[in-house]
Amino acid sequence: MTNVVIYTRISRPNRPGYKGQFNTETTPTERQAQELRAYYEKQGDTIVEVIEEKLTAASLKENEIDLNQYLSKRPQLKALIDKVRSRQHNFEVLAVWKHDRLARDALFQESLIRLLNGFKVRVFSLYSSNERLARRVQGIVDQEEIEMIRLRTRAGLKARVEAGRVASEPPFGYYSSPKTHKMLPHFKKSRIIIEVFNDYDNDMPLKEVANKFFKGSTARVRKVLGNTTYMGKYIWKEVVIENHHKPIIDKDTFDRVQAKLSREPRRITKALPKHLRHLA
Repeated sequence: MTNVVIYTRISRPNRPGYKGQFNTETTPTERQAQELRAYYEKQGDTIVEVIEEKLTAASLKENEIDLNQYLSKRPQLKALIDKVRSRQHNFEVLAVWKHDRLARDALFQESLIRLLNGFKVRVFSLYSSNERLARRVQGIVDQEEIEMIRLRTRAGLKARVEAGRVASEPPFGYYSSPKTHKMLPHFKKSRIIIEVFNDYDNDMPLKEVANKFFKGSTARVRKVLGNTTYMGKYIWKEVVIENHHKPIIDKDTFDRVQAKLSREPRRITKALPKHLRHLA
């Protein structure tokens, strides 16, 4: 009889309204666990633990970080690996639905399998080959697949923006229409933005504007006053669209405010070493 730990991870969030949880009765991770549990219980083995990771592969740029950084982004997997490294584990097999549940990146996938093998823990996959050569080839295919997902997602978001819709959360003063997904001025919040611009344009000091609207944060005021979104321009990645949505601030007011803002002195205390900040 073998002691088994089942490790599951989601492929993609369940839209709409995804907030790190699932809306459906049976989640993809539950289905992975059910199939693995049925396989091992049929053999008479013992399921020691079922681990669920709620981060998608698309949430990480795996090719830009090393294995330890990757594990830091996978808290459940890291805890398991740490337990194995400290020889505090009580299982001989780590079971996954497919090897890409460990990692999409072929190098990370193989590194994790080798690491676990070194501590006498065998990795078993229900739906991908457990032979080394086939596993490596499949790992490369999986890695290419996630890159294609990223490219398609980026292309879709670009098309969304060019059609006049939003690709991210609108700034304070706007909201995204649930029907058209276009950015519209929020009745109350847009009036606050107008008041911020007008007060500063009428020579209210930056600090006073900050105290009035943003709990003294001049950085927040600068961010609002310098945001081109408020005059109808939308910028997403390399895409810049004029007249994308209804402006809250007219261009003349925006330009005057930018001219005044450029003459404001900037505090640099945070950029100095701690022992010199008192001199600024």
